[in-house]
Amino acid sequence: FDHKLREYSEAETVVIGSFDVDGLKTVNDMLGHRYGDDLLLRTSRLLKRASPEESVLCRVGGDEFVGIYPDCDEKSLALIKEKLETELVAEREGANDIPPLHVSYGFAARKTREEKMEDVLKRADDAMYRLKRANGERVRDELFGRLGKNETSQTIELQALVKRYAQEYPDFKVHEERALLFAKYK
Repeated sequence: FDHKLREYSEAETVVIGSFDVDGLKTVNDMLGHRYGDDLLLRTSRLLKRASPEESVLCRVGGDEFVGIYPDCDEKSLALIKEKLETELVAEREGANDIPPLHVSYGFAARKTREEKMEDVLKRADDAMYRLKRANGERVRDELFGRLGKNETSQTIELQALVKRYAQEYPDFKVHEERALLFAKYK
């Protein structure tokens, strides 16, 4: 990624997009890494569908992706944002996937040729984190709501065991609610 960032440092017009898979740690902890890996693959495919062919897309961290959009003006950026939002909505509404896919994103256009690419990336990151904070509660509610609809007989049995244990061992009672929640989503 750093190599590509340097490569585009001389470009006149370039936009950087910062993307973060919302809820990945929760999904990994509650459902396992197989489901988390699936979220990452779905995000990768979604970003590819929403981005022009000449874009450079990279996974740069556990749940973070970055896009470099060369020769991207305001009109092109508006189209990318529209396509990204359309793809995200279709991904969530078109399927009953467990877990649902949510991606926070932010974009920043390079203001001048002298502006460092790292500064553009920082502005894109800042925009992404603002969106992540704004949508956090809604994303959590949908994530837990979808997971709650996916109860299995094993989940129900585990919850019954937790309740029995809490009745037999009064000291455990203070942990019952958290244990029930864990049982529901494990």
